Amino acid sequence: MALAFRTILDASVRAGIIDADTAVKVRQDVQTKSMDPIEAISRRARIPVSSIYQAVAEDKGIPYFGRERLNPRAELMKKVPASLIRRKLILPVLEESDEITVASSPMEEVDYKQIRESLRSVLDKPIKFVIANPDDLKFAIETALRLDKTDNAVAVENIDTVQFVDKMIREAFIWRASDIHIEPEEKYFRVRFRVDGILQVYKEGLSREAAYTILSRIKVLGGLDIAETREFQDGSFTYTIEGMEEEKIDIRLATAPTRYGERATLRILGLDTKMLTLEMLGFPSEIYHHFERMIKQPHGLILITGPTGSGKTTTLYAALRVINQPGRNILTVENPVEYPIEGVSQIQIDNVGKVTFAGSLRSLLRHDPDVLMIGEIRDLDTAQIALRAAITGHMVFSTLHTNTACGTITRLIDMGCEPYLLASTLTTSIAQRLVRRLCPSCKRPAKLSDEERKFFRKPEKNISVYEAVGCINCQGTGYQGRIGIFEIIRVDKKLRRVIAQGSDEDKIEMAAEHMTTLYDDAMAKVMEGITSLDEARRVVKSREE
Repeated sequence: MALAFRTILDASVRAGIIDADTAVKVRQDVQTKSMDPIEAISRRARIPVSSIYQAVAEDKGIPYFGRERLNPRAELMKKVPASLIRRKLILPVLEESDEITVASSPMEEVDYKQIRESLRSVLDKPIKFVIANPDDLKFAIETALRLDKTDNAVAVENIDTVQFVDKMIREAFIWRASDIHIEPEEKYFRVRFRVDGILQVYKEGLSREAAYTILSRIKVLGGLDIAETREFQDGSFTYTIEGMEEEKIDIRLATAPTRYGERATLRILGLDTKMLTLEMLGFPSEIYHHFERMIKQPHGLILITGPTGSGKTTTLYAALRVINQPGRNILTVENPVEYPIEGVSQIQIDNVGKVTFAGSLRSLLRHDPDVLMIGEIRDLDTAQIALRAAITGHMVFSTLHTNTACGTITRLIDMGCEPYLLASTLTTSIAQRLVRRLCPSCKRPAKLSDEERKFFRKPEKNISVYEAVGCINCQGTGYQGRIGIFEIIRVDKKLRRVIAQGSDEDKIEMAAEHMTTLYDDAMAKVMEGITSLDEARRVVKSREE
């Protein structure tokens, strides 16, 4: 085991997964806490176990097969004893004219020479080994061994429910996922993680029996009724990751009845964003300085807009941290409170109508606030209270669901707000999105096609851009983390007159001077090598489109 540990550790350092200082901490975890080396590296580096196995494979010069390539060959499986396959954790995955490829795990105590000769004798061809994650291998093996003529899928049976849920949440933390989806399909269940805004499969082929026990465990944690499966339910809980006592995760839980059974979505709240500062969000310099000035004003209305999951609440929290001083009374009304801010009074509305945005705001105005943060303006009542609070000397922050910064103005007018009140109170409207950052370890320069150059609206042929490649450090996606792109409307005297007239969105945009659009900021970040053109096009449109 000592030799295997050195192999794992050295390969991880050479691959850039951990540095020398982290390697020392990993050694301490293994020696003092008796942790598995793979788990210790995975937790310290917050990188999936599969990436560590891939690093070992590359370090040994052996091909690595991910889950998607572990497709067993039925005709080969019939020739190899099932006991040997299970005991040695091996799986024939590819047959070519001159050899057969077999997946195995580098951490198993396998005598490759002996196994190679045994397999050669039964398969009648030379054997080439590749490395795979043992968890992926076990699933693929059980899938292959339980196949029958009428069913080409496999159920994962006899799981330890508590252990499965703990590992699932821990893996979501390691993957830096924002959501966990437990989803029923026609015959089986699957689990997916949303990582950097994109859903990725974590587990497939869960039997209904196994999935129901997992759902029951999660519902108990969230304080929900485990017997109720035909109604929507919402709950929340705080989870301490086993072996990582310093990491407590706040989770919001929602269940829903679907055609094939009950599903659950777990939103992991604010774990990686609670300490983000305004400087770290990705504001262009000019927008950053303007926004910083506006949030420090004694009164006014600042609106952040964008779709769900675009980082609006994170931006508001970062702004509140800037102005959170002992001399200011800051109150918030949220649904839910994603994480606490010391020195700020935070109120969470409920789901049965007893504590609403509008009702809470009316009460909070009697608590002598300097700053009010409203989680979301959903109706006219809430909007009018926000406008009145801003016009009577309070600083008000809130969010709205519209596509553009100009759209917030017309949306509020359409809701029934008086244009003259909006013109008198609104100081700044910001629209934002999130784009994935290119992985710094593997991004590479790319040339633009004629079609891409048209989107870019740059006739020059020597534009410098980068593209995603994929490596161990980014789990083959080519991206690591996300950054905001922003559009801003600065409300000056000219724009106030246009707003007061109840003008439409086109007229408001024409009157907005020095306006930075989402497209402009996205293209600037492409030119800086922060994100790729493909990613920018996924999130924003060219003005010509």
